Amino acid sequence: MRMHAGTVQWFDDQSGVGAIETDDGPVLPVSRARIDGGGGQSLVAGEAVRFDVHDGPDGPEVERVYTR
Repeated sequence: MRMHAGTVQWFDDQSGVGAIETDDGPVLPVSRARIDGGGGQSLVAGEAVRFDVHDGPDGPEVERVYTR
């Protein structure tokens, strides 16, 4: 698994979901459960992040997100 880089496009604190625009193209969904550190963590639109990606049943999925 290789580390990817990108920018948080949006993140909804109430629902705990959002999207990350990758530096190499696609926009991927992300959930609070995937943020390194777990519970209570949040992401902010425009925030630079690093993340792992794996192949999910519906295509690429964010595995774990790290703030830079």
